[in-house]
Parts: sequence; structure tokens; C-alpha cells
Amino acid sequence: MTNYIGLIIVMLLLILQNRYYLSLCKYLVQQHPNEWQKLTQNSLDGTAHANLAESFKNGFFATIDDSKVTRFQTFKRINLLIIAAISAASLATAFLF
Repeated sequence: MTNYIGLIIVMLLLILQNRYYLSLCKYLVQQHPNEWQKLTQNSLDGTAHANLAESFKNGFFATIDDSKVTRFQTFKRINLLIIAAISAASLATAFLF
């Protein structure tokens, strides 16, 4: 059972990040409906999620000064670092023992 603790923590962190992402999307729809509409027109299958990551990098949402967007990006960076650390520690213990 102790072998799966890292996997369980990683899965919980991914679920937490997904829920935070979905709540951020709802917030962006309410705050910036015109830009969200542009994302839905240009993305795959009529959903804006495909182009949102690109918009965070160098699109409209990269230029706005919104605390929720910056908190999400910081949370995502920290979350991925924690996941990478847990994965590296799990691999190290698997190969060493």
C-alpha cells in the first residue's frame, strides 16, 4: 500500500488542478464573454479549452492583469513541480530498492 501513496497524491493533485481550471474557465466566461466567444469560434469542436492555454501564453489572457489568472498560473506551476518531485522520488526509490 505504501507504494501507491505517491500515485494517490499525484492523482489528487491533478483532480484539484482540473477543478481549479474549470472554475477559472467559468470565471473567464463571466468576466470576458467577448474574448471567450472568440476562443470558441477558433477552437476544435466548438470548445475554448483547446486555445485557452495558448491565450495564456501570448494571447488576450496573457495581457490582462487579473489576480485569479495569475494565481492559477502560479498554482499550476507549483502543482506540476510537486508532481514532478513525487514522481522523481518514486522512481528513485523503485530503482534503489
